[in-house]
Amino acid sequence: MAKIRETQRIQREPFPDDVQGWIDLLLEPLNKLIDQIVGILNGGITFADNILGVEHVFAFTYVSEAVTFPTSDNGRGRPSFKWPKRVPPRALVPVAMFEDGTPLVAVLSWEYTADGQVRLCRVSKIDSAPDTADLTAGSKYEFRVRVTP
Repeated sequence: MAKIRETQRIQREPFPDDVQGWIDLLLEPLNKLIDQIVGILNGGITFADNILGVEHVFAFTYVSEAVTFPTSDNGRGRPSFKWPKRVPPRALVPVAMFEDGTPLVAVLSWEYTADGQVRLCRVSKIDSAPDTADLTAGSKYEFRVRVTP
């Protein structure tokens, strides 16, 4: 991917004398804007500062399906966090997943609740075989996800 080279700042010298009085008022904010845009396009864009979304880490110890992902209590015991945005979330994308510190490949099922929670419903590990396997009792899991509206 190409990188934008340093830009030359717009100077007031090439402009006629009759505009020198107000051209500085225009060029200063314009040059600042150009510098910001070049900085963003050259790797300065970050998820937290520039994307309308949230990065969250779900960290929990798996006990069993009934304890970690209960259905009888309307899911109140499931790993969750309060969604801070006004617009409801539409996508939850796993960024990094670990089981006892070891990278993990899994499928996450989630929901957005009426009380504004983003809640995990189920996690299925993907084995090397084409089947899925449940999580391991007693293991510690950490899922870093990005949730966007």
